[in-house]
Amino acid sequence: MSAILNDTPVPVVLIVDDDSDLREMLRLFFKRAAYVLIEAASGEAALAACQVQRPDLILLDMMMPDMDGVTACEKIRARTPSPKPSKQALPIT
Repeated sequence: MSAILNDTPVPVVLIVDDDSDLREMLRLFFKRAAYVLIEAASGEAALAACQVQRPDLILLDMMMPDMDGVTACEKIRARTPSPKPSKQALPIT
């Protein structure tokens, strides 16, 4: 769910990648655009992060050592409640 900053909803983006350099590059890009960022270095960490706060967008690496991105995506979708009809589904790219 969007975070609130100065009474304005701010989209939350979860970046999931085992490559810390790539996470940093994406972090710099999204921070300039004033998004709230969550980072995870593995599929398991992404699952845990989604339990704490539901992101508005997930950028998910497909090739990670402990859990591939397809499996992580399936598990996140299985644990994410269906949105209300007026809400958009959780985008995972």
